[in-house]
Amino acid sequence: MHDYLDALATAPGPALPSHGVRTEFAAGAAAMALDWSDIGTVATDPASSKIRDRVGFFALPGTDQVWNPVAKRWDRLAAPRPVPFLAFGGWIAVVPRGAADPKAAWDYIAFLADPARAARDVMTGASGFNPYRLSQLDDTAGWSTLMGAQAAADYLSVLRESLSAPQTAPDLRLPGYPAYMAALDARLGRVLAGEITPEAALAAAATDWDRITDRLGRASQRRHYREAMGLEAAP
Repeated sequence: MHDYLDALATAPGPALPSHGVRTEFAAGAAAMALDWSDIGTVATDPASSKIRDRVGFFALPGTDQVWNPVAKRWDRLAAPRPVPFLAFGGWIAVVPRGAADPKAAWDYIAFLADPARAARDVMTGASGFNPYRLSQLDDTAGWSTLMGAQAAADYLSVLRESLSAPQTAPDLRLPGYPAYMAALDARLGRVLAGEITPEAALAAAATDWDRITDRLGRASQRRHYREAMGLEAAP
């Protein structure tokens, strides 16, 4: 949170929504942007970008300090270890049990996920889709035509590196996820408004999370969490 506040202090104005970051970067108004993969296609689009030939891509760096939850201390690694954050859990489509027309919903999903259509969508910055099939990463000719050979090589390399990393951090995947995130967002919003300190906000969020966990069942939540993280069942 302190790093977040330090970053905001250097901004020329109020925080921007995601697409605002992309368009400002593509307009040459920023030197660096941390964003989803969408920014790659926006920043290299000759119709909207003023920096098309001056864009590079890199994976977020790792750290050589990690928290040891057993010993309750920070341990230092021999070398920095990157752990990419795989947000949203990938592209997932579902049809609710109570949908009025399940067949129409599934037909739409099939239409949207058609390999040829999806390959075009991931190359369009306005679609919101990022590559999610290996075939989309293998189409080097298509990406080179879109972005230029060097930018395409860098962009695809970063995506492959992040998606194939041996250790990744997925989104929280357990019952009550919206409640956990809403509680955290509310506390962080007060920090950004200058109402409370990061320490007070995160302590309060931890209390909120404990309350949510107790309401949903601590043992059940622990089981769901371990399953989602690929860990062995607790003894």
